[in-house]
Amino acid sequence: MSRPAAGTRALVTNIDKAGRTKPLANRVLIGTRNLITQRYSNKQERTRSRGSDLTKNRIVTLALGLMLFPAVVQGAQKAIIFPFDLIDITQQFELGIMPKGIAPEDKKRLALITDELTKLIKETGRYDVVDTEPIADDLEKAAPVFECNGCEDDIAKKVEADVAFISTVRKASDVLFTVSVYIRDVNKGEVTRQASSEIFGNTDAMWLRSVRYLVNRRLFPKGATQ
Repeated sequence: MSRPAAGTRALVTNIDKAGRTKPLANRVLIGTRNLITQRYSNKQERTRSRGSDLTKNRIVTLALGLMLFPAVVQGAQKAIIFPFDLIDITQQFELGIMPKGIAPEDKKRLALITDELTKLIKETGRYDVVDTEPIADDLEKAAPVFECNGCEDDIAKKVEADVAFISTVRKASDVLFTVSVYIRDVNKGEVTRQASSEIFGNTDAMWLRSVRYLVNRRLFPKGATQ
């Protein structure tokens, strides 16, 4: 069999450092293996880099969460929501006439906005609202709470509440009302925050709108951390 020409042999063989010839197929396999190894190493490096970046992002996110929502980490304060009381000024000026008491319609709306206030305070996530059912008798005896001269603190402590919400509706006429919410520090025995809103009208929707305004716009506006 005739020997390949010199130019042809240069294409199919190569000389290693020891003087041995290496077939072209071996060189291709070795080159391919080196290329795969290099690509795998690069992929591992990119994976480690992405993992490091992801860990850093998670740490930053957690730090921001601790700054913006410290109550979540430390545990939310317990809060008691006292029922709304009615201050009916219209009856105070009816001289010689016995007080009529709370009208059934007003009583229904007081219960309606008490439930709404409770729901809204829970939704803020700032407080752990306690159940008042175990102290229902105490609440009934203390009413109206805004006149009980600090008894609200004693009642709040029975359910281990840190904060008490005392709320009133001041009735100046059949169409003019002032809704007020007071936040009281039970341990200090003092009001720390208060907000009021006037209603010109007398419907369920208007009473509810007033309570939502107080909670969402005055007491706990969106984005506030205090």
